[in-house]
Amino acid sequence: MAFTRNISPYKRTNQPAFEESYKYWLEEELKKIERSVETMQETYNPSYLGSFKHTVNQIAPAIDTPTPVLFNTIEYELGVHRGTPTSRIYFEHAGYYNLEFSLQVLRAGSASASDLHIWVNYNGSPVPNSATKVHVKGNNDLEFVSWNFTGRSFGNDYIELMWATTTIDTILTAEAATAIYPAMPSARMTLTQIAI
Repeated sequence: MAFTRNISPYKRTNQPAFEESYKYWLEEELKKIERSVETMQETYNPSYLGSFKHTVNQIAPAIDTPTPVLFNTIEYELGVHRGTPTSRIYFEHAGYYNLEFSLQVLRAGSASASDLHIWVNYNGSPVPNSATKVHVKGNNDLEFVSWNFTGRSFGNDYIELMWATTTIDTILTAEAATAIYPAMPSARMTLTQIAI
């Protein structure tokens, strides 16, 4: 018995229909993959974030007094929001977050040096080991302070950035915009969720 190649006229005449059917199936499979990727991104790539700043000077009410850093401007909020008072930033979702901030510290009125302590409060209590000391040398000395913390929120919690100074004339300073450069806020803060 001899085997011969079977060339079907049906297959030849219906090839365009087969290709169209295959193309439809392939498009549907690609749509399923895209939906799966979108679901994975929503699940595994958190995107809650916020950015806040304060555009005027901030002065401590007294020396060595815990004072919250205020934020009078919301740049954006998604899953975190500024509360009342404006020093409180609330987490709407549980997860691990990165907090980054910067402060402009000015020794405004004396030649003597001063110290400024900065730390984070969580739901009104100081976070252990979160304090840092900044030494400001003398009159008109300007220090730029910037660093970050990471921590966990369980949702519906708030944080505050706190400061205290050994001299009343050490302030968080802001500058208005000029023809040369934009305005300089006294404080900035960004929060970004980094893990669930």
